[in-house]
Amino acid sequence: MKLRTLLCAFALVLLTGCGGASASGIPEGLTWTAQTLQSQEDGDILAAAEGTSIQNVPSLNLTAQVEGGTITLTDHAAGETCTGTLYPAEDADPNAQVYTLAFPGQPEGYGVYGVTEYADGSRDATLYLTINAQTLCLTAPLSET
Repeated sequence: MKLRTLLCAFALVLLTGCGGASASGIPEGLTWTAQTLQSQEDGDILAAAEGTSIQNVPSLNLTAQVEGGTITLTDHAAGETCTGTLYPAEDADPNAQVYTLAFPGQPEGYGVYGVTEYADGSRDATLYLTINAQTLCLTAPLSET
C-alpha cells in the first residue's frame, strides 16, 4: 500500500512538471511521433516505436498532426488515416492542459499535453491520448517550433 501511495505521489509530481505548457494550448505545426501504446487495463505496452528500449512488442509507426482543434493520426504501416477533434475539456482547471478527444464512431477520450525536459536540457512536447482503455504517447521535439 505504501508503494502504491508513493507511486501516486511521484506521478502527481511529474504531472505537475508538465504544466509548463503555454496557456495557448497544444503547439500547432509539430509532427508528433508515437512512442508507445499502452493498455489502461493492465499497464502492458501493446506496441512501441522502433528505436525504443522496449522489445518483444509490435512495432508502432504512427504520426499525428494537430491543427485548429483537429487531430489527424496516420498509421504508416497500414496506410490509414483517422481524423478527430481535440478541444479543451469543459470541466478541467483553467491552468490544466487537458483535452476532450473525439473520433467518429468511438466513445470520447481525453488528451493531456505537457513538456518533457531531459537531463541534457533538450525538451519534447508530449501528448498522451487515451481512448478505448488504451493510451498513446506521442512526442515532438520543441526545436521544430
